[in-house]
Amino acid sequence: MYSVSDEYIEKLKEEVQERRLSGSIGSLTFSDEDVLAGSFSISGKCMSNTNLVYGLCEITTLKVTLFNDFARQIPRTSYKGLVIAPSVSLKVGNTWESVPCGVFTVDEATWSEVGVTLTAYDNMAKFDREVNLDVTAGYPYDLLSLACQYCGVELGNTQAEIEAMTNGEERFFVNPENDIE
Repeated sequence: MYSVSDEYIEKLKEEVQERRLSGSIGSLTFSDEDVLAGSFSISGKCMSNTNLVYGLCEITTLKVTLFNDFARQIPRTSYKGLVIAPSVSLKVGNTWESVPCGVFTVDEATWSEVGVTLTAYDNMAKFDREVNLDVTAGYPYDLLSLACQYCGVELGNTQAEIEAMTNGEERFFVNPENDIE
């Protein structure tokens, strides 16, 4: 969850709002003027299309088309692997209040006459790998830290935050007979 001001929350209730898109891709910054109108989307869900599955966590996908004037600043073959960090800003009074939309890594870049259409995924994609473990036991923070280290992802919670959760101080066991992925 991301904290916003009380004024921001009140502004969300109004029928007319002024918003803008901005962010970075690699070392460059972009604004909504660099993005084809209607092409920016972020999709993610916590259930499959047909079944409610407990514990399911899916990869979030970002799609965006950047106009040629901006897109040509990055060589065509250099997009894959670049990090995109978009944010949406809402005008609150005379200032803009921004909310980050996540961090994504470009997987695909498709060029057209308009520019480049990017498909990028959040860091959950890095967890889609097999794990070869012997019997492992540990507390949630230790097991989460191990998984993040193994997959090259920074854990987004402190040890205190994890321990404050319902089962945060319980000892868990992971057995190799289970189908672990």
